[in-house]
Amino acid sequence: MAATPYSGNIFLVERTSKTEHHDKESTMFTSPQTVLELAKLHHQELVAEAQRNRLSARVRRAARQRSARAHSQTV
Repeated sequence: MAATPYSGNIFLVERTSKTEHHDKESTMFTSPQTVLELAKLHHQELVAEAQRNRLSARVRRAARQRSARAHSQTV
């Protein structure tokens, strides 16, 4: 939509330009290569999160065991 110096409804012009920008953005993220790269990145994030969860569980388990050992030695 070509904008005249004053088209009478400035909000319509802004809305159209935002829609065009959104269309360009959506086509940019729908190419097969981009979708594959995003999927790989998401998978890496899931793997990293699982590793963090395993590490934190190991730390909590070790802390509980140390606490239990310390408690059993004092009693």
